[in-house]
Amino acid sequence: CIQCNGTGSMVLFQQTGMGMVQQIKRICTNCSGEGRILPESEKCKKCRNRKTIDIIKNLDIFIEKGMKNNEKIIFEGEADEGYNIIPADVIIILKQLPHEQFERNNDDLLYHKDIALIEALTGFEMNIIHLDGRVLVVKSIDIINPNDIKCIYNY
Repeated sequence: CIQCNGTGSMVLFQQTGMGMVQQIKRICTNCSGEGRILPESEKCKKCRNRKTIDIIKNLDIFIEKGMKNNEKIIFEGEADEGYNIIPADVIIILKQLPHEQFERNNDDLLYHKDIALIEALTGFEMNIIHLDGRVLVVKSIDIINPNDIKCIYNY
């Protein structure tokens, strides 16, 4: 580059007051800090000499059963890349949305159901459609007191 003599930077002197001079070093605007200017025949047609191209990349995310609210899924080195720049990580933070039937309590799912007095005294049978579509059959033949909890293990 003629302007920076191949260094990629220029030193400018600016007078700031009577007898005072400020020295400023900045990237050469003519060659963008490269130190040389490529002829048009050598410039890349695909990236238009920016040294990067834009692509759309799909990342597959597998959300495992039991993942918590605000849990992070990290894809290392999948963020934007640039010339002489190490690519960063893509970090996805899970946000749990409220559900109309189920409530999460740590690793447990709670299902709230109001039952009639006759069902509490004589027993009942009800079907619960689980989040994955399975139908859970809940039977009770015992007397149920107010605010009782019935557990279904390992479902």
